[in-house]
Amino acid sequence: MRWIGLRALACLALLAAWPPQAAPARDVGAVEDDLFWEDSGGCEDIEGARLYLEVLPEGRHAGEAAGCIAWDGLKGCEKGKKGAVERFLADFSESRHAGEARACLDRLEADEDRDRRIERLLSECRAHREAGRLTAGSGGNAVECYRRALDEDPGNARALDGIAEIERHYVDKAEEALGRERPGAAGRAAARLEAISPEHPAVETLNVRVEDLKRELAERERLAAERRELVREVEGLLEAGKPEDARSRLAAGRKRGLSGKALAALEARVGEALAEAERSRALAARAAEVRSLAGSGKIGEARARLAEARAEGLDEGTASELEAAIGEAEARAAAAARAAEAERLLAECADHGSARRFGAALGCYREVLALAPANEDAAAGVRRFGPLAAWDEVSGRDTVEGYYGYERLHEGSMFARLARRRLKKLEAAYWKEVLGSGTPSAYGRYLEIYPEGRFAGLARRRMGDGH
Repeated sequence: MRWIGLRALACLALLAAWPPQAAPARDVGAVEDDLFWEDSGGCEDIEGARLYLEVLPEGRHAGEAAGCIAWDGLKGCEKGKKGAVERFLADFSESRHAGEARACLDRLEADEDRDRRIERLLSECRAHREAGRLTAGSGGNAVECYRRALDEDPGNARALDGIAEIERHYVDKAEEALGRERPGAAGRAAARLEAISPEHPAVETLNVRVEDLKRELAERERLAAERRELVREVEGLLEAGKPEDARSRLAAGRKRGLSGKALAALEARVGEALAEAERSRALAARAAEVRSLAGSGKIGEARARLAEARAEGLDEGTASELEAAIGEAEARAAAAARAAEAERLLAECADHGSARRFGAALGCYREVLALAPANEDAAAGVRRFGPLAAWDEVSGRDTVEGYYGYERLHEGSMFARLARRRLKKLEAAYWKEVLGSGTPSAYGRYLEIYPEGRFAGLARRRMGDGH
């Protein structure tokens, strides 16, 4: 039996390889028909079933093969395939998959009935939402409605999204109230959210923030009262000509956490004269520090100190001089760094080349040229290792296209001749690939690579015949 099956497969292989394609077999006996059906794999192997229909389109098992192929094409009983399943049952009512198809159709129809019920319920939920009946209402509310929908379909995305949207509504209301410093309104919104979803992650956070806001508002009122009293005391001391005492009182108030525009204005009035002189001395010290940092190559620190000095009121003329000094120091440091890096890389490139890591050497020399475009050693390295790296890559792949591309790109190099030699060794295998494709473009590509090849004449004839 196995010997007969192998003979049948061998005959089919010969027919497939003989151009033009052999016509489907006719006048096949029942024994041969059954044997071919069994050896092709039948419905257990869809590709085998397709092969059976190609060879024996009117065979004893053609109907069964067609039914198995059609059912395989459905790829499962999924939503939206009802029409396809109905057509399958109409065409293959006696198929081995007919029972499975009928069960699938029943399930899809049941799903449609449930979807219609859920759709009506979701429409009702949407009406509640649009009317503002989110969590309460004599005729029902949106949250209860969505929960009924989830009883029907626990994973219904629209119902889950609807509840989530209502939850976000109350989170947003609480956030808005907190932003407006209205702890009462924020607490009510948080309570609604908790009633909908006690485990919602925002519930605890919102409740904590509401309590924090209440404490903050109470503390703010206490500080406001103290601040008003401090302002009266400091203004009295200023009127009495006691600015040092006023400054001490302000400092004491700051320690107690008092702040505000009125206190800031008083502080400015008390220390204006002394602050001006102190600011001038501080700016001079800043400028000297910037020059020192730039001279020692600490460019980042110099720029940071200059920015601080400008923010403190450094005049633009001095600032421009310092900026120029920093720029010159930065340029010197950058040039030195590039030169040092180029030297370091050149040594690394040489190591790559000595170790025959041609691709790494080529990339390394290119990196040097990016740092120092005029570097002659790097340019020589690129010229030397470019062909070597390319050869290393194409010889590793060992393909006709790779060798052909190398030969064209590096024409005249010694490896181009080696590439042509390897192309000749691969010609027979490449010709088999061309025959397997059998397209005019494949023959044309062969002639482009092997214009004088062993199969060039046959390739031209095949192109002429329209193969």
